[in-house]
Amino acid sequence: MLLALLVSSAAGCGSFDDPLIEAIVPATAKIGSAVDVVGERFSGEPRFVSFGGTSARVLFWQDDLRVRVEVPEVTVGTVPVVVSAAGRPSAAFDFRVEPR
Repeated sequence: MLLALLVSSAAGCGSFDDPLIEAIVPATAKIGSAVDVVGERFSGEPRFVSFGGTSARVLFWQDDLRVRVEVPEVTVGTVPVVVSAAGRPSAAFDFRVEPR
């Protein structure tokens, strides 16, 4: 019974193979600033990062756990960030974009 509950709870969270964003450092930044997106399973081509649906310029992929990107031109405020790797998108992670 407990196993069924755990499987049921995880079903709404995406696949265990999907990228997972654990943090964005710093937690807020201005457009054009570099930020590190930290998580798991960021390997596999093609791969990209988007802020509010706008692709971010990747400065470098450190490994499958971290990617440094430039915050793109998006609306100031809280936007969802998504990492896609090997055709699999992560769940959205909220990030605060500050005015320049």
